[in-house]
Amino acid sequence: LGPNRHSPPPSWVQGFYFSDNPKLAFGLVQRDGGPCGVLAAVQAATLDALMEDDPDVRRWAEDPSRAITGVARTNALVRGLGKILGRAAGSGGVVSVVSGSDDSSFRGFMGSLRQRRCSGAAETQAALRASLPHLQDRCGYGLLSFVLSVVLTRGAERVALDMDDPTCGLIGGYGYCTQDLVNLLMTGRAATNLFDGNMQLDEQTTLKGIGARSSCGYLTVYEWYRHLKVGSNLKDPYKPIWVVNSESHYSVLFSADPKCCQPRAKGDQALPLDLYYYDELANQDDLIRLTVAADPERAGFAGEEEEDRESMEDRPPLEKVIETRWPGVRVDWNGADPIL
Repeated sequence: LGPNRHSPPPSWVQGFYFSDNPKLAFGLVQRDGGPCGVLAAVQAATLDALMEDDPDVRRWAEDPSRAITGVARTNALVRGLGKILGRAAGSGGVVSVVSGSDDSSFRGFMGSLRQRRCSGAAETQAALRASLPHLQDRCGYGLLSFVLSVVLTRGAERVALDMDDPTCGLIGGYGYCTQDLVNLLMTGRAATNLFDGNMQLDEQTTLKGIGARSSCGYLTVYEWYRHLKVGSNLKDPYKPIWVVNSESHYSVLFSADPKCCQPRAKGDQALPLDLYYYDELANQDDLIRLTVAADPERAGFAGEEEEDRESMEDRPPLEKVIETRWPGVRVDWNGADPIL
């Protein structure tokens, strides 16, 4: 759980339930601050499953009340959770699905845990479906059960070996997810860093990054500030879906255009394009559509002088995040209020 932590923060006591807003029928809801990294990763995996079921993303993203039924989104959630567990298990690995009682204290919940071991996607999905009342309980321990399932599937010892410093745990300060936990959910490995591969710091120290191209991607405002580097394995995922880390919060961007996530070639960025933005904590009224187009007046992220960057400081954080993947662009919020 993390240093000196014997129980999770109260904000982590919730399940994976969908928005009651018909305009956001595919969207999971976060009640309180803290577990946003888990919810964003699960949201990304759910969107991945929805895209497989219906590749016409624009249709169901812009009119989900007609295009997405309760059955369809529940099926996508089950498959999305299964995808995360499958990545943690690896090829031929055994998946652990954990469930427990929601009508008790955390100590009582831990004492009630039951583990089902599954082989293959079909058996995993059947176990998840049987646990749905627990996993989706709005005020229960479903989110924690799933995190435990992922850790047990990967193996606690292997999770510790994945991390640069396992003493940091998977829940950080203020009840936030550590990067290790977000990477575990997204890639199946609890790597601490976002660059491609590993980096040998000295004879005793290896910094662990992302070993292969991911199914869903990851972008962060901290790269815009040059605090870290996100490698192409996360910037150029297989699906046009990105977990976004901005202002200490995780949310999701996705697109209807599969070309926009292809490995980038100079001068070929699939622009202009529309990105959809969903924040599970923001209580949005509508899905936000962002139109991203090349800005001929801008040199782009990679070549900007420091004074140019300073002039861009007043841009919304989400635009800075987008800049790290599509440099030198302007963003049209299409009538929505920019998120500051």
